[in-house]
Amino acid sequence: AQRTLIMNIEGCKVFARCMMPSLDREDEQRPAVLMMHGFPGNEQNRDVAQALRRIGFVAVIGGFRGCWGNEGYYNLTHLPDDCRANLAYLRANAKELHIDPERIYLAGHSMGGFTTMRLLSEKIDVKGAVLIAPCDITEIAKNKDTEFLPLIDNASPMLRLEKPGKELFPEEVEAHKAQWNFPELVKTMDPAIPKLFLGG
Repeated sequence: AQRTLIMNIEGCKVFARCMMPSLDREDEQRPAVLMMHGFPGNEQNRDVAQALRRIGFVAVIGGFRGCWGNEGYYNLTHLPDDCRANLAYLRANAKELHIDPERIYLAGHSMGGFTTMRLLSEKIDVKGAVLIAPCDITEIAKNKDTEFLPLIDNASPMLRLEKPGKELFPEEVEAHKAQWNFPELVKTMDPAIPKLFLGG
């Protein structure tokens, strides 16, 4: 079964998709995976979510401000805040969603993987994390014309931005290049949280 979740993030209506496994009891609680998609385009990892649902997880495709029709503005800086809001929603509605609040995992793909790294560096409370080809945005930004700007052009139709993406995203990366340095983030991730890195 699939459900649409409606969250309020900083006054913005944001939608997420919840895929429910078959349950043996009405009061059963299952482990959950919050899946964070990459830079908006065509991929939300629904196939992976379905596979997780089939083996018994509550699989949630997270919602973020300013993309895929959600209210608010999209930017890289507040992606961890949006993820925290998703996690808070799952915990607040754990009983209704049949989620065991002590067994919530993060799985991030590309930009979602990079966001997972940032959260793990900030000591987020999750059972474990999977990083699927996490994006090294500061490295991509070095190749502005061949990699970064084409990435922005591809995503623009799916985004609501405060200023044009060709201005916004390079400015954000430049302002945070020390905090978002990929090797440094790896070093500062919480060692107590089990992690699986999948390169690509």
